Amino acid sequence: MWYREAATATPHGGSVPRSPQRYHGVVNNYFRDSIFSDALDSFNLEKYKKAIKGFKKHLTKYPNDKEVHALIGASFFYLDNFQKCIEESTKALNFSMNIGFAFFYRGMSLAKKENFNDSIKDLSCAIELLERDESTGYTYELNK
Repeated sequence: MWYREAATATPHGGSVPRSPQRYHGVVNNYFRDSIFSDALDSFNLEKYKKAIKGFKKHLTKYPNDKEVHALIGASFFYLDNFQKCIEESTKALNFSMNIGFAFFYRGMSLAKKENFNDSIKDLSCAIELLERDESTGYTYELNK
């Protein structure tokens, strides 16, 4: 059914990208410390538990880093811990409602938990926000 695969975000078709700095321009827009860099490397290498640990360590120094909360949420998504993904993505969105990939991962997690009405709302917000970000190089579309 279309809502089970509500949205994809890919460069030229395919699966959900795993490299957040490639689909949201914020990560590389300002200096972050080596703890963050190591955590992001772990995320890109699909070592999500290690990434979460590093991102949380980074948050002890920079607790208001909204993108890091969203990255923790994305990490939990790939570990199939959808409730934690929803919680961390919501933390990010409490800082700013302009984080498209936080809406994306929260929406996908809501779909996995079969909360389709809220999932569709989040994924619609994600698409709207991410379509406006032309720097990503990715296209966003609903699958029907």
